[in-house]
Amino acid sequence: VDVVFPNPKTSGNGRYTYLAAWMAAEEQFGGDEQKIRDYMTRFLGNVAVFDSGGRSATVTFAEREIGDVLISFESEVNNIRKEYGTGDYEVVVPKTSVLAEFPVSVVDDVVDERGTREVATAYLEHLYDKEIQELLTTFNYRVHHPEVVKATEDQFPPVKLLKVEDYFGSWQNAQDTHFASGGVLDELQAQIRKLAERFDNERDKQIAQLESQLEKARQRVSEEMKRRRDSLNRLEKLQNEYRDKANATVQRQLDRARKAV
Repeated sequence: VDVVFPNPKTSGNGRYTYLAAWMAAEEQFGGDEQKIRDYMTRFLGNVAVFDSGGRSATVTFAEREIGDVLISFESEVNNIRKEYGTGDYEVVVPKTSVLAEFPVSVVDDVVDERGTREVATAYLEHLYDKEIQELLTTFNYRVHHPEVVKATEDQFPPVKLLKVEDYFGSWQNAQDTHFASGGVLDELQAQIRKLAERFDNERDKQIAQLESQLEKARQRVSEEMKRRRDSLNRLEKLQNEYRDKANATVQRQLDRARKAV
């Protein structure tokens, strides 16, 4: 299965995808890092295109028709169905995924300088009012308001959402460990390149063996055909010799019969 999602080195969307896969593997393998790394190597090895961002990954998948699966935010994949046709794409929500929340905040220095703390705070709090939470669900975002969550149960399948902080300590630690130069992601991709090189070498070796076997088979067929041609030639020669002898015998008998008459 060819997978498309953004490059974790350049995209927050891609980082969420990578970390979600890592956390799901950690849940599955009970924290066994070698098994997690093996899983991640196979997972990343199936990536057809590492685009720079989420929108370009969507274009690659939906318009360029590259890849079998696009991994992206839940809201994004549902909006893709609306944009490109509900009958053309199947949305699959995994049983386990990552909690991806877009942070909002009041910036102290800015609101103090502008004297807008009260209105900025009111706006921020308004985002969590029932009215706005309902509006967000129309764009396929999961929300926290209990009444809205209850009312939209059919829209959002149940999923176990894991927090980055619970598995990596902090986003900064995840960044330094996995996405920095020489980090785990680079190590996994280096391993993928080694496996790909080993696969290519093994494939070339097998192709060479098959070509050698094919050439030997051609030689055997050629030798067998030559043997059969030689046999046919000998048979034809024997037939001609027999025909000549038979004709000679008949001719002698005819000659004797004429003399007798």
